Amino acid sequence: MIAPAPQRSIDDQVNSGRGQVQRDHSLAIEAQQRSLSNRFVQFVESKPEIAVATAFATGLALGWLVKRREW
Repeated sequence: MIAPAPQRSIDDQVNSGRGQVQRDHSLAIEAQQRSLSNRFVQFVESKPEIAVATAFATGLALGWLVKRREW
């Protein structure tokens, strides 16, 4: 004889729904983070001269700010 499936209470059903929502939310966050990093990588690959110029200008500005600071 096969035992009947246990009945789940309303609280159990609500809590399992929350787990699904949390999983969906974390998957959406991961997808968004991958999307942002992929867009950055694609930009650097498509326009490396702009990426290098931006990095140089940022380093120059930060170096100038550090040099101006009186320790």
